Amino acid sequence: MTGVLADPAAGLSDEEAMFLGVIRELTAAEIEPRAGAIEASGSVPDELAALLAESELATLTVPQAAGGAGGSPALAVRTVAAVAEGSAAVATLAGHAQACAAAGATGAAPALADAEDLALAGDAVAGAAGHVVGAPGAGVLVVLVGEPVALAVAPDDAEIGAPHVRTGLRGCPVAPVRLDGAPATRLGGADAVAAARALRRLALGAAAVGVSRRALREAREYTASRRQFGRAVAEFGAVARMLEAMTEAVAAAEALVHAAAARPDPPVADCARAARVATTTAVRVADDGVQLHGGYGYVDDYPAERLLRDAVSLRALAGGRREGAER
Repeated sequence: MTGVLADPAAGLSDEEAMFLGVIRELTAAEIEPRAGAIEASGSVPDELAALLAESELATLTVPQAAGGAGGSPALAVRTVAAVAEGSAAVATLAGHAQACAAAGATGAAPALADAEDLALAGDAVAGAAGHVVGAPGAGVLVVLVGEPVALAVAPDDAEIGAPHVRTGLRGCPVAPVRLDGAPATRLGGADAVAAARALRRLALGAAAVGVSRRALREAREYTASRRQFGRAVAEFGAVARMLEAMTEAVAAAEALVHAAAARPDPPVADCARAARVATTTAVRVADDGVQLHGGYGYVDDYPAERLLRDAVSLRALAGGRREGAER
């Protein structure tokens, strides 16, 4: 008998648990069935983007007085993880939108640029960021510079390169951005920058937790349904031990992300560590899931191979083995 993961709503208030339930229902009904199409097209359909906007997911942690839902980072990570069980690409975009909202940008389709090369001179910003999530098609660029200050830049004032060809997260375009004295509007100072950087990393960790949970679920269901020698494959000792180890790894990564999010004004360093651990765990768990599917783990009839590719790209964004990662 394999272990059981904790209820994601554990520790939340009744109101927060209700909001998480709504997001889980939205994921099951609207996001998960579209995951394959999102990957094939490389973008999120307009009608789904509209549903996500209506859900207030992007502005979840913005205070109610400022037009947001007033939710906590602890709730934010649980919602991103829930969405990632349906589509890691959608979850990554949603998590970065939360980070942009924390910096002060609550408009449609924001993209976050944060790299050491970016600098402010007067009212203009210059420099480059190599991997900006959501840059293609962004409505506004949120730029974090080291002063520290958060800035808004119009996409028309930036040079946005061609999207990178990535292992996974193919519905979440990532592209390089160059700014050459682009006019910038101040959004916030040190607190806004710290909140945005923390939420960005928490979102990557949370998305990885969602991928891990989905990979574990798929592995359990597949091995329970396949039979050899008159019994389910899941009942064989080696398979059962593998599923148990996967469960323990997912639970530990999830607990680390939740613990980082629960701290007052979550420190960026703690959030970055949680993201690295969670994304590394997601790669390992998703890889085990592929192995447990046998040959079927390598075909797109099952989500196992997509989950592994998404985990690899999340790890890169979190600063692991690099497709490229900014600060």
